[in-house]
Amino acid sequence: MLKIIQTFFITLTLFFIISVKELYAFALFSDDFNYKDNSKWSYLSNDGSIDFVGGVMNLSSSSLYFPYITNSIGQLLSSDGNEVIEFKFNYKYIDYMGDGIGVGYTGVNGYPYFQFSIWDDLTTGPVLQYQDKSVSSNGVCIYTSGLKKISLKNKITDNSWHIFKIEKILTVYKIFLDNELILTTPENQCIPSNIMVGNPLSGGRTWWSKLSLDYIKVFTGNYIQNKIVIIPGLGASWNPISILSNIAVPANQWTMTPFVKNYDLLITAFENNGLVKNQDFYVWNYDWRKPLSQIVNDFNIFVNTLNLKTGQKIDLVGHSLGGLVARLWTQDHPTLVDKSITLGSPHFGSVMAYEAWNGAKISDNLDIASIALNVLLQVQKKNNDTAVQTLRKYAPIVFDLSPTFTFLKRNGSNVIGKYSSYLMDKNNLVTAINEKLSTIDGKGVNTIEGISLGDRSLFDKVLGIWEDGRPLSYVNGVGDGTVLKKSAQILGSEIVEFDSNHGEIVDKSTNWVLEKLGLGVTINLISSYPQKQAIFYSDSQATMNVNCGGIEMDENDGWVIVEDQDGKNCQINLLGNDNGDYHVVTNSGNNWQYFEGTIANNEVINIDIGGSEVYWQSLKQNLSSIGAVNAVSAVTQKNIILAIDEYIKYRSTSKIFRFSEEILENMRYLLNTKVYLAFEIRGMYLKALASKSLVETNLRLMSRRGTIPTYSSALNNEQANILMKNGENYAANYIANKLYGIVWK
Repeated sequence: MLKIIQTFFITLTLFFIISVKELYAFALFSDDFNYKDNSKWSYLSNDGSIDFVGGVMNLSSSSLYFPYITNSIGQLLSSDGNEVIEFKFNYKYIDYMGDGIGVGYTGVNGYPYFQFSIWDDLTTGPVLQYQDKSVSSNGVCIYTSGLKKISLKNKITDNSWHIFKIEKILTVYKIFLDNELILTTPENQCIPSNIMVGNPLSGGRTWWSKLSLDYIKVFTGNYIQNKIVIIPGLGASWNPISILSNIAVPANQWTMTPFVKNYDLLITAFENNGLVKNQDFYVWNYDWRKPLSQIVNDFNIFVNTLNLKTGQKIDLVGHSLGGLVARLWTQDHPTLVDKSITLGSPHFGSVMAYEAWNGAKISDNLDIASIALNVLLQVQKKNNDTAVQTLRKYAPIVFDLSPTFTFLKRNGSNVIGKYSSYLMDKNNLVTAINEKLSTIDGKGVNTIEGISLGDRSLFDKVLGIWEDGRPLSYVNGVGDGTVLKKSAQILGSEIVEFDSNHGEIVDKSTNWVLEKLGLGVTINLISSYPQKQAIFYSDSQATMNVNCGGIEMDENDGWVIVEDQDGKNCQINLLGNDNGDYHVVTNSGNNWQYFEGTIANNEVINIDIGGSEVYWQSLKQNLSSIGAVNAVSAVTQKNIILAIDEYIKYRSTSKIFRFSEEILENMRYLLNTKVYLAFEIRGMYLKALASKSLVETNLRLMSRRGTIPTYSSALNNEQANILMKNGENYAANYIANKLYGIVWK
């Protein structure tokens, strides 16, 4: 239950806002116990302890007396209105001497005359104590009869938070514990004047039950609690059918990506505060590939399913892309939002998104977004010639995250890149929601802030890449490794900063979020993320098991993550569930691989990542799919040199480039299984550089003549250049040299 942080109103005038549907709540009195407030309470420590920690008031004692507090200002409830008194409490432990919380009145001798109270000690256990005393004919209410008790055994346990609620409906009271109705009184009941916490009386022992309170509040009518929605970032939501087949599925079929643990701490923290998932708070998973405006619209559809009551608001907590969606939706629906909190969100875009969109350069970090994008590229690249084509077709969100700030330079002058006009327009109007907005940024990790560009080649123009020019060098700025500080912050909003990388910022800010939302129970911020991890994804008619150096793991909804492994010496074991195709994506460091084939029901297929057989099989299948018969024959003979030569010939004449990136990568791997002498490696590298230089010379001549190279020329050159990024690697240089040789054929 969220806290209401309001100023105490001395006046007892009740304000009601009437609608045709329901009565709105109005706070009469509340305290969230961030500090000692003498304007609200009279405090008696009685040789005990009253302290305030993290928005919680703790009462304890090791003497014969126990602390006692009561409200310092008079009558809180009306004689003929509807009000609610609510306590959020926790008995840290139960001992012989009891204490409690409740309402009633305090006699002149300080004796607490409870009308309704929760009491707990080791002898009787937790009980509801009450007096159903009616007001006498002269209007006087005197508590003379003894307290009645209802056992709350098994309903209140040590060190757990509970909600004690007293609802007054005219002169009838309903008593609830954790939303369970415990008691309904007859009519014409007395009206309590005091809230009482603790025990003012001395005890025969010094062993007291320790009591903590998160809040106490008094309000009119029915208090409408804000609903909270967590919105994860790019890649943190998954639907295997949609990812593999690129078909639309119902929004509620997107779930948290199984390996993602970045939101577990926040979810646990909400639950520790008594919030119930899918009732008090929600986690919205979504198709993050869509254009930004469509994602915001999808979120609006989701909010409509929450059936908000009249006057009810929501609090939004979004990470990365999720925070951007939260902020944009808040701009569209400001009256429905109380607080909008963004964690490491690219409000003004990310330079990494620009590189991905213009050259399919995905971050080398193994974070949620890069893993998701790499897996998407692997399973869909067979439908396109290049990774750029694949990304632009299947993940238009990447363009919408391109920076709206100036970050490109050529020859010292600024270059204005393309960006989302939707995002820019929204940014220009963001000040309207600044009072609702909190923007949290991370710092301490080098984050790309600027790019120095060279010229764009004719090949780039043909392929439609690097429209502004090829990146030559980079400038780093302050950020979390993915999003710059200046992009995560919105001036005029509440700004908070943590030393954190992009993935850890949710954990690092969890206690701050709890405090911001008025939740008093904080959480131990212990979380760790591996420096390296082997990732396996199977979207197929098979169940996957992985063994990496003796560490054996079964899949979780298609995913296996082996921490502190690089994937180089792992074996994938597939057990067919039906007759069909299998699709497997894995990584070796930052190199991603895709395997597919057919599998029968109950068939077992073993894929040895450290061996070569799986690469021969994948190569044969892809070459067969494009009709490269001679290359297939060479693969059958396991003659990699002949297979490369035959594929290059076929590629040159057929101009078929399907599966080309995967074919080249498999060939590189297989050729690399041989051992080469240093002079051979150096010689092949120089030979490839000479071929590259010849291609560039011819390109300059074409440029002078105004001739445009063909698509096949441009693609052969681009894929050769990608191979050359491996440096002095015999296999990569050998294949690159072959590709340079057919650029002009």
